Amino acid sequence: MHWPSNLRDALRHSKIMIQLLTPQYYESRWCMAEQNSMRAREQMLGLASLEVSQGLIYPILYSDSENFPIEEKERSWVDFKDVAHPDPVYQQSRKYLRFHTRVNNLAADLVRLANQVPPWRSDWPDVDPPEPPLMPPPQIPRF
Repeated sequence: MHWPSNLRDALRHSKIMIQLLTPQYYESRWCMAEQNSMRAREQMLGLASLEVSQGLIYPILYSDSENFPIEEKERSWVDFKDVAHPDPVYQQSRKYLRFHTRVNNLAADLVRLANQVPPWRSDWPDVDPPEPPLMPPPQIPRF
């Protein structure tokens, strides 16, 4: 199984993209290839523009947004920062209800968005993702 090919095929057949925004997202060449592919599709369809604000990317802000690229700060996103707590104890707190409500609202948004997506086309653009970098072998400690 060649995972770059599987990733490309999955993206080409995806109706929408859920984008989990973190600073690390913009450091990943693979994430940028996915984003740029979906943006090219939006542009091809005239979506996420001045005329049609809705696009095919559903961005969710998960952590710090101070260091995001400027063009990303111009897009609207669903803010989950205040409910993004990985600690299992959080699930037992009263605040967890806000997270649960937010996820239910997100699911409803995604259903609405998926119902508005144009039919799949074989000519969807895709940006070539880079080959995974070759990692240098670990150094052998000298004794």
